[in-house]
Amino acid sequence: MKYVKMLSLAAVAAMALAAFAGAGMASATTVCTDSTGGAQGACLTGQEPYSGSIVAELKPETKAVLSGGLNVECNESVVSGTTNENGEGEITSAIFDGSCTTCPTVTSLTPWSAHAVTGTSPNGQMVVENPVVHLENCFGFAKCTAEASSVTLDVVGGSTPMVIAEEEPLTLSGFGCGEEGTWTAEYNVVTPSSLYLEP
Repeated sequence: MKYVKMLSLAAVAAMALAAFAGAGMASATTVCTDSTGGAQGACLTGQEPYSGSIVAELKPETKAVLSGGLNVECNESVVSGTTNENGEGEITSAIFDGSCTTCPTVTSLTPWSAHAVTGTSPNGQMVVENPVVHLENCFGFAKCTAEASSVTLDVVGGSTPMVIAEEEPLTLSGFGCGEEGTWTAEYNVVTPSSLYLEP
């Protein structure tokens, strides 16, 4: 569990992963996947509603980066969660492994509530509420916390779905940790293999 940044974000990421773990604002959102013979419901032709596990892995040859008072880069991260077909769910696990700079030990205080918001089909956003990550052994001695009241991740739907955190603002605390930071990361959604956000 080494890795700092993402989780403050996996999916929580999200993640995340978790990319979809969540959804449901005032406007209707339906989480869809490629059809396996189920009912189409509110999904487009060739799709069916999806509910179940969401797993997102850090895009190969990229890093999850926490910039600001801390500058942490991690090579590996997996964010997992659950969603119902209306996009309401949670991030249940945010794991950061691999060689992370600055803060080698990272603990994510999951679960985090999450929900999906439809944009232009098949894309949208995932809002993750109150993500908190504890970072230890920063600079060899410091303990830091990265958190936010919420982060809003971009969801790129399709047959190769992604969840993207682009300079999401975080609050940092702890001796020598600074006060503000941002989280940037790109995740490939691996479960389900296809994902669409439909109104």
